[in-house]
Amino acid sequence: MKSIKEPKGYVLYEGKSLYKESDNDIVVILQTGNSANKKTGNMLQVWIMLKDIDPIEANKLGYDIAICGECPLKGIANNDPKRKEAINRTCYVNFQTVKTIYKSYKKGNYPKIDPVDASKMIKHNKIWCNRGLRFGAYGDPALIPSHVTHGLRSHLPKSMGITAYSHQANYKHANLDPCFMISCETLDQAKTQWDQGNRTARTIKSVDELQENEMFCPATEQGGSRLQCFQCNLCNAERSKKNIAWLPHGKQHAINNLTLQLA
Repeated sequence: MKSIKEPKGYVLYEGKSLYKESDNDIVVILQTGNSANKKTGNMLQVWIMLKDIDPIEANKLGYDIAICGECPLKGIANNDPKRKEAINRTCYVNFQTVKTIYKSYKKGNYPKIDPVDASKMIKHNKIWCNRGLRFGAYGDPALIPSHVTHGLRSHLPKSMGITAYSHQANYKHANLDPCFMISCETLDQAKTQWDQGNRTARTIKSVDELQENEMFCPATEQGGSRLQCFQCNLCNAERSKKNIAWLPHGKQHAINNLTLQLA
């Protein structure tokens, strides 16, 4: 008798994005399969993508606004047949990984589960609890309905590490969960958030730009490469007071483009 394989992920939500300017449906997937990400470590990951549009096509044509919203890193939409993605895209996310998850979803490999039940499932799995949870491995978690984020967090152990970032601080319909760090690219943006009592994760051009109330991410070279994200928990906005900073990272062309934008 063949053993039944555990799925490597679950569908938490299919439906409308909170970004009201888009009519395209999105899908939210909890990936429980192993991750080889050197910076984050083997975290459970939440992927947010268009339900019926290939991720690279969605980025190139601008449909990814449903999952990226106000994020400036998504690039400029275009119809250039010679281009595969948006112009000046500076996002650190590797599209090949996104496409792998998307293809698996389209094949029906991820069963549907209520977010609260998913939270309970994680709670009772000691291995998963020790892996930590990465909200928004792709896509902005502030653009998914609150019942999804609240449900997924509802039964997680308080000791479980969480990372979560959002560029939607100025979008009125955003679901800004208390654990979300606010992503910033300028000091002025960060100061605005600090004045409102929010914690930030800021991309800076050089080490000299680090402020007294900021620290380098411990998973980066500037932070000593002493921890992976699943071990750290500083990027849970409810857990610490320090703001986090890092230099541009990801693929080299994205690093180059973002460095120019920060200049």
